[in-house]
Amino acid sequence: MSKRIELVLDCADAERLADFWTAALSYRRFGAAGTYISLVPDPDDGRPKLLLQGVPEVKMGKNRMHLD
Repeated sequence: MSKRIELVLDCADAERLADFWTAALSYRRFGAAGTYISLVPDPDDGRPKLLLQGVPEVKMGKNRMHLD
């Protein structure tokens, strides 16, 4: 069984952050559904996928990233 880590980042503006993270990490958009946007590295890279999850609530001190 292979082990895989994916990062999920809650955010207020997933579109804006997708533009930022694709440029910062050299990732590409893989797809979107509802309030989610999936970003992926090169398939042979070995880095984790990043899922941006648009949420309506404002950050209030809780860490908005979690490992899945």
